[in-house]
Amino acid sequence: YDTEQLAWKYTIYDAAVNKTVYNTTLNGYSNKGHYFGDQLSIEERKALVEYLKTL
Repeated sequence: YDTEQLAWKYTIYDAAVNKTVYNTTLNGYSNKGHYFGDQLSIEERKALVEYLKTL
């Protein structure tokens, strides 16, 4: 984890010959995320981000 950029370090690889596709239309494979954060105020969201930075 890069604490300066606040992002995960990663390497980009060439496309694999036997690649698989993650099908988000299948039940249980959604890419929509979670809705619990929608109820947080702006101040609560900022506090959560600051807390996550300490982990």
